[in-house]
Amino acid sequence: MNTDINILIVEDNPGDFKLVSDMLKRHINQSFKISSAVLIKDALEILQKEKFDVILLDINLPDSRGLEGLEKITNQSKSYPVIMLTGLDDENFGMEAVKMKASDYLVKGQITENLLIRSIRYAIERKHGEEMLKAKNFELLEIDKKKTEFVSMVAHDLRTPLTSIMGFADSLTNSKLKLTEEQKVIFIGYIQEESRRLGRLISDFLDISNIEEGKLELKKQKTDIKPIICKTIDMFKMDVKDIQFKIEFENDLPEVDIDYDRIRQVLQNIIGNAIKYSPAKSIINIALKRKFNEVQTMISDQGPGIANEEKLKIFEKFYRVDSHISRLELGTGLGLAISKAIIKRHGGRIWVEDNMPTGSCFIFTLPLD
Repeated sequence: MNTDINILIVEDNPGDFKLVSDMLKRHINQSFKISSAVLIKDALEILQKEKFDVILLDINLPDSRGLEGLEKITNQSKSYPVIMLTGLDDENFGMEAVKMKASDYLVKGQITENLLIRSIRYAIERKHGEEMLKAKNFELLEIDKKKTEFVSMVAHDLRTPLTSIMGFADSLTNSKLKLTEEQKVIFIGYIQEESRRLGRLISDFLDISNIEEGKLELKKQKTDIKPIICKTIDMFKMDVKDIQFKIEFENDLPEVDIDYDRIRQVLQNIIGNAIKYSPAKSIINIALKRKFNEVQTMISDQGPGIANEEKLKIFEKFYRVDSHISRLELGTGLGLAISKAIIKRHGGRIWVEDNMPTGSCFIFTLPLD
């Protein structure tokens, strides 16, 4: 059953109103809800209270002449399509009305039922098309804005390690500085670290680009997730000496159908963040258990925690929490966004909760089916 089309007829001539309303009532394939007004003033008051699909507007009313009524209605209610009703002598006004964004005009002495219905449907479809086009234009502008922001962020983040590399390289090649062998080794170490950082930045930017284009590919195979966690922890232990790791694995966990490298990337991102925000001599807990038809990984720290208003934002691109609470240099702000996309691509979920009495607990699930 068709939804009623809500029509407002603004017409001061009772005969013309009856002619048009009877045509609408006779139409068997579409039902109409008809409201009426005699004056523009009354129409404006009605439009403040009710919504309409189409307005049928007489070109000459007691309180408006010519295009004055159209102008008043469109100024107040630009979202409604307006069809002008003109007399035989007013056709030029009808054409001018269309130029003023009226959807159509009909000459009263020539209106037929089919012509009226067709004009109403055209007005509604045209308005719908304009709204879709407006929404699409807005969407394209937002995409363009995000691309500009992305390029700006990439340029900024890549410039920092490049500047450091160039600075240390210039110092190494500057004979006037007369660097000692020990200083040269230190500077080379800085260049190596900044080069690795640059590589991580480029990798993150490529990942987020592939994610946005829907090109994130997974190479899945049945895998025991426990060794991935242990290898990831061992990697961090080489550089982090003042954090203790505690693991708790449930017995007899089944293998999971995953992309080994991508899940390790998620673990590196989350555990790396836990290390950044954990105080010295604190404990990071990693737990693995089965819950219904999923395997659940929980990584909790004893850091400052995450404010409730930030718990969703941290999974957005380029979002960084306050740098003063991190004990290490912050990354691109892409790690958690990439992690969320990887877990979602696996059919799982990822979120963060409070870790009592202090800190955060990141949880992600991977389906067993």
